[in-house]
Amino acid sequence: MERPLGSGTDEEAVRLLKESPKWIPGMQKEKLIRVKYNMVIAFGQFPQTFRD
Repeated sequence: MERPLGSGTDEEAVRLLKESPKWIPGMQKEKLIRVKYNMVIAFGQFPQTFRD
């Protein structure tokens, strides 16, 4: 089930995945297979000292 968060967080999650290193495909008995991944991307606020 997809639950959009809004406020630009969905777009940021997509951007992070697009900038990630290339993924290595799943293999079984020397054949490429489909693999499903679930990833947690945590968003939060940082204290004032960490902001520019």
